[in-house]
Amino acid sequence: MEEEQFHAQPPAVYTSSMQSSRNERKSTTTERQRLFWKTAIVCVIVVATNVIGNYALARGLRQTGVIESWSPVPYIEAFVHLWVAVGVALMVVWLIARLALLTWADLSYVLVVTSFSYVLSAVAGVVGLRENVSWIHWLGICLITLGVALVARTSPHTTNNLESET
Repeated sequence: MEEEQFHAQPPAVYTSSMQSSRNERKSTTTERQRLFWKTAIVCVIVVATNVIGNYALARGLRQTGVIESWSPVPYIEAFVHLWVAVGVALMVVWLIARLALLTWADLSYVLVVTSFSYVLSAVAGVVGLRENVSWIHWLGICLITLGVALVARTSPHTTNNLESET
């Protein structure tokens, strides 16, 4: 009879330890989810600003014509072209977002996952700029996509120290 009562009500120390362990697991899971969403959102910003920024630069510079000069003046004049100015502004946003991403995510993760911008830039070049892309380039683009898909399934942070991410 006494054994049944012992199993029905575990000691308070044991119960407290179990609750603490559950809270730690819940906290770690919440931190992982927060890290996942934060990383996903900033990766989308990095990729989008890179693709749109490079597209705008290419479109604007094609409209300004070839610049063959050692003088900085023609390059500075190109900045006043609307497409070039938009491209430069987006590339500044890209750099800031990428710097932020690198403060918490591993370089080996960031470089691979954000390389998806190469894939989308090729598509933007074909669709928006009427570029011709060879089959060997498409093969390379497929390999990049496969690499991105593989690495995106992993954690962006390989160390156990999550304290620096707050």
